[in-house]
Amino acid sequence: MKTIVRERPILFSGPMVRAILEGRKTQTRRVIRPQPHPTHQRLLEEHPGDPQLGIPCPYGAAGDRLWVRETWASIRGLDEKKPSEIASYGDSADLGFFYRSDGDEQVVGRGRWRPSIHMPRWASRITLGILGVRVERVKDIGEEEAVSEGCVVMPASAINPQPTARGSFIMLWNSINYARGFGWLSNPWVWVIEFRRVAA
Repeated sequence: MKTIVRERPILFSGPMVRAILEGRKTQTRRVIRPQPHPTHQRLLEEHPGDPQLGIPCPYGAAGDRLWVRETWASIRGLDEKKPSEIASYGDSADLGFFYRSDGDEQVVGRGRWRPSIHMPRWASRITLGILGVRVERVKDIGEEEAVSEGCVVMPASAINPQPTARGSFIMLWNSINYARGFGWLSNPWVWVIEFRRVAA
């Protein structure tokens, strides 16, 4: 019986795309929405890391794949076309798809930047194979896992008093999630998704 591999899209920022391409990022943490009910939280605390407690992970499970959405552009002549109207032209290297994470220079022939949320599957250059999914609190992350998140040790400063990869992760986490009500201090429950890059 043939195994069906499910694919889902996932958004990453430019720095995180670069970390994936460089082989430095092999994990991502995403807020569980809605957050587990207090009764369910007790079950999660009693069975740490168990994603099979009635909360379906929207990103999939081990064996599934994620295709990365990032800020992109097509050739200038297609600027007025919606992504849904642009046919798949084959290898991006042949056609000239452009990715902002590679640099924001004005390249001859490059069209306008398009938001990552509007990237179609055929324009994606990165596919990730999910190795495992677990559930934990965001503050459970350790130094080694912060490195696996693509974070590097930054010098100590007033806004980053912890010169560690974990300190850098805290800053990254708050830059994305604080305004959404899921800042570091609120210690939300998160999906921890481990992955490796695979051929598309």
